Amino acid sequence: MPHPSIFQRLRHAGTALGTLAGLAISCLAPVPGTAATAIAPVPAYAELPLPDNQSITTLPTGELGWLGQRPIEPAPKGLPTGCWAWELVMARWHPASGRTAQVPLKPGIGGFVYSQLVLPTGLLALTQTGCQDGKERWRFVFLPHGGGPVLQADTSEAIDVFQTGLLALGDERAALVTREKDTRHIKVLTVQRSKGRLEIAAMPVLPVAYNRDFASAVAGQDQVMILGGSNGNYRGCSPCRAETHVLDLKTKAWRNGPPMLEARSELAASSLPDGSVLVTGGWTQAAEWGSGASRTAERWNPATNRFEALPPMPNGTARHRHLWWDAPWGRSLLVVPGLAGAVQSLDTRHWSWRTVGEWASGSEEGGCGFYPFVVDGNAYAWLVNRSEGHYSSKSCGEQKYADLSLLRPPSGAAPSALAPPESTLVTYRHGAAFLPAAGKAPALVIGGSRHAGMNAFVISSAVEAIDREGRVSTLPSLLTARQDAKAFRAANGILVVGGNGPDSPYGGVRDPKPLKAEWLAPGGGTGWQEVDGKGPSPSAAVAQLRDGSLLVIEPSGELQQLTLTLRGTQPVFERRAWPALTRERRNGEGDGATNAMVIQELDDGHIVVAGGSVRSERIARYSAQVLEPGQPDEYMGIGDFLPWRRYEMFDPTTRRWARSAPAKAAGGRAIVMRSGRVIKAAPAPQPAQDSGPQRFVLEASDPTGAAWAPLAHKGSRLQINDRYILFTIEDELFASGEIAGLSTGGGPSGLEWLNPATGAWDLLWQAGPGENWRAHQGRIVRRTVVGANGQPKALLIPVGGL
Repeated sequence: MPHPSIFQRLRHAGTALGTLAGLAISCLAPVPGTAATAIAPVPAYAELPLPDNQSITTLPTGELGWLGQRPIEPAPKGLPTGCWAWELVMARWHPASGRTAQVPLKPGIGGFVYSQLVLPTGLLALTQTGCQDGKERWRFVFLPHGGGPVLQADTSEAIDVFQTGLLALGDERAALVTREKDTRHIKVLTVQRSKGRLEIAAMPVLPVAYNRDFASAVAGQDQVMILGGSNGNYRGCSPCRAETHVLDLKTKAWRNGPPMLEARSELAASSLPDGSVLVTGGWTQAAEWGSGASRTAERWNPATNRFEALPPMPNGTARHRHLWWDAPWGRSLLVVPGLAGAVQSLDTRHWSWRTVGEWASGSEEGGCGFYPFVVDGNAYAWLVNRSEGHYSSKSCGEQKYADLSLLRPPSGAAPSALAPPESTLVTYRHGAAFLPAAGKAPALVIGGSRHAGMNAFVISSAVEAIDREGRVSTLPSLLTARQDAKAFRAANGILVVGGNGPDSPYGGVRDPKPLKAEWLAPGGGTGWQEVDGKGPSPSAAVAQLRDGSLLVIEPSGELQQLTLTLRGTQPVFERRAWPALTRERRNGEGDGATNAMVIQELDDGHIVVAGGSVRSERIARYSAQVLEPGQPDEYMGIGDFLPWRRYEMFDPTTRRWARSAPAKAAGGRAIVMRSGRVIKAAPAPQPAQDSGPQRFVLEASDPTGAAWAPLAHKGSRLQINDRYILFTIEDELFASGEIAGLSTGGGPSGLEWLNPATGAWDLLWQAGPGENWRAHQGRIVRRTVVGANGQPKALLIPVGGL
């Protein structure tokens, strides 16, 4: 009779834990829906130590299983100095409920697990037998999946305790890639189950010194490839290597492999099903320490024995790894968090990337562990990070830096029956373009920048879709990562224009090249395409007209109408000049969110341009053309550009612009309602001798622009200051800002909606006490509001505004 497997013996073991309470926020008018299952927190280290970046098994019950260890209590008497008493256990964790179990191996085996690999026939682990006296004793342990005796084999080979990666060479064979402790030369051991025992073979040493920043992968039958790395005194690529070395396990000989396209350190590499080798990220000469890790990827092609460029990842990262996971939407290759705190997936059929999961913070030291699981048909993952701060703690112990993320399926996957909790609707990206939902079309979140450890941020090309019920899916990544872009629905697809890329001033380049506009065809199957023709400049004001075209005001003051057309399958911009404004206007200095020009087409077809800085003085310019009958006069602006007080209205019948009455306060962010009302929050005039804090006023024009009046602040808890943001979605007015006494350290702590029925501001969301702004960067809430026509609207609203 066969022995039951270790995991089968665990099936009925476990301890019930309490469930995790929802996110500590207060909100009004949430969209009703079926409650999702609450997810328990990560167990404490003392209860269940989680494996650090090791191979784990997902059981049919939804539990995660692995070979772990726990201290023997009480400790055996006579334990030698420098030794400790640990026993190996089969560990199990059910992330949804929090159940945990640890079952000792029988017969009992002592040791501490440093690395493990799930093979088709069993689980192979590298363990240390229990002493740290300068003569570490290492042991390989093999647990057959179908049951049977546990196999063990000791080795006297010296192994670098910090370099213990295992590579699968077959159903029951693996390679350990490590280093010699003194010379730091590469050492490879092979381990194989054969005739009921484990056989260990030592390969020749590669006589090249390496830091712990290289990668290794299987590159064909019995071939192990070493890629990149460095031998310098510092992290980064100063310098690092593009070279590769290949070990032939049959001949036991090393040879030089083909060079990678880029020198890299702290990279990741793995073999793909077609026999090629995927290489991602790390530090390169183009993405050096301090500027954010590399997004680039490449692939070793065994047919040509050369490396070929692949599309870049959505987010640059280093100190990461590759993981195959059986997700609800199919088997997926994941690049799991290193510095960037984001999970990225590669579609090897189309060689396209998607961002699958995101966390509030990256880690300069890289993540400790990534633990995916499924609840109610939705996929999630816990990320356990190291603490930050001048390398003060490199340990993953205590497991207290653990955060949860929703893992998002590709856009073509079948939707889950139950939408995930609203608390998971967050991207943690700053400066992302948000395109509100329209009819049955989902809302889109495009690009932005994300935290990548310590004070580093990287610009992303990620694209997510969120339906009105709160289900999130991923679309193919942009060709070019960008933040502060603008997005529109055009030609039945998605159009993205402008923004700043990695080679912008944010990335350290003073004179960046303008980013090409990109368009995603319906369905997204062919990926993003660059749009031919000149698009809007990064600082242009852009709005979409009802016919789908774009109206653009360039910094020069030139007005252009852009229409996206298709020539075959190639998207192209066609331009048409528009009549100039009566006064020169451009985006104001400083924060673009509070000083930018805005354009809005009204319900009656008129167009309003407001905001920015204006040259209010002008002089007439003589030309022969203006002498012709019926021709308008021509003017040119003079004097300084000053914060705006008036806006301009375009009459489509006369095709002429007219100016509004002046507002009381100068400057401020402009919001234009479709009725024609213009609303602004602007600094109030203050005497020069007033040293108190700057005061702000809310003003609103009438629909004709003939007069301005104060806008009621009735019922609002938000402070009107330089962090107060007004915005509209489906012509409803919202405000994001700080609630007095509830600071997040830099981000919004409240979201309000101006209720047209009461004329008062209703609180829709607020942060919890003591929460950091990073926890709500890119957060989206689902709320139902009742419009001026008395009809309810279910909306997706970013708490930080637009």
